Amino acid sequence: LIGTIPQQEIALWMSAASVYYLPKLSEAHRFGGVGMLPVQAMFCNTPFIGGTMKCVDPAIQGKVGVWSEEFLGMKEATQKLLLNKNENEQIRSIVLPFYSWKPISMDTEKDYRNLLSKKQPQ
Repeated sequence: LIGTIPQQEIALWMSAASVYYLPKLSEAHRFGGVGMLPVQAMFCNTPFIGGTMKCVDPAIQGKVGVWSEEFLGMKEATQKLLLNKNENEQIRSIVLPFYSWKPISMDTEKDYRNLLSKKQPQ
């Protein structure tokens, strides 16, 4: 653990890393999405290991990282990812159609339209 990294340096650290870990700190820290740092890691061709991998589209999960919340699972996942290091070179191109601003904004618009259509008149 290295502490806080300034935002402008994150791409450098993520590009140099072999794996990005996002462990679940406790049951109180449940999260319903992927988060920005795992996406930044994947844009730098760095796979990630953690519990929020379950929120990544199932079509690409096994290609961009490994779901694990337990220490032994993370150890095994790390070994697997490091042994198949050449496969990590394409992560950015795999996640770009899912996490670039265009699909995110289109999904957000769709979600807002669905919410507005369900709004009850007063």
